[in-house]
Amino acid sequence: MRTAALTSGALLRLLGLNDISFRLFALLTCFSNLLQNESMKSGLTITESRIDDVLVLKLSGYLDGHTFVELEKSLDAAIKGGSHRIVIDLAELTYIASAGVGVFINSQHQVRKHGGSLQLVNPAPSVREVFGILGLEVIFTIHQTVEQGLRAARK
Repeated sequence: MRTAALTSGALLRLLGLNDISFRLFALLTCFSNLLQNESMKSGLTITESRIDDVLVLKLSGYLDGHTFVELEKSLDAAIKGGSHRIVIDLAELTYIASAGVGVFINSQHQVRKHGGSLQLVNPAPSVREVFGILGLEVIFTIHQTVEQGLRAARK
């Protein structure tokens, strides 16, 4: 079997690009990848509020291998500070990776040691699908609304 190697010139001709077009395409591709990677790194927003004795965290953006540490630190500080009833609103969370799921499982374990609970509410369909695939509905009751999550957290 014989393999053929394409030179950059042959590739340019095959694609119908001249050298300047190819360099511009490569530069834009690199820039786009950098922007995407940077947005994923800083792509999680955590908004905290308190309703009576329940801490409510609203997540938006990406919860992945780059951003899970932000949530982990926020939850650890809250739990160490005495917040053991926590509701996490997932309505604006557009993506979740296994690292994010791990934060939820660990935090659930921590609050239960103190007689509390962690309630997940209103996940986007893509996030809910991940929970279903991983069988997390056995560990978490996933509520439709923040109000339902608040009631469950107070029990």
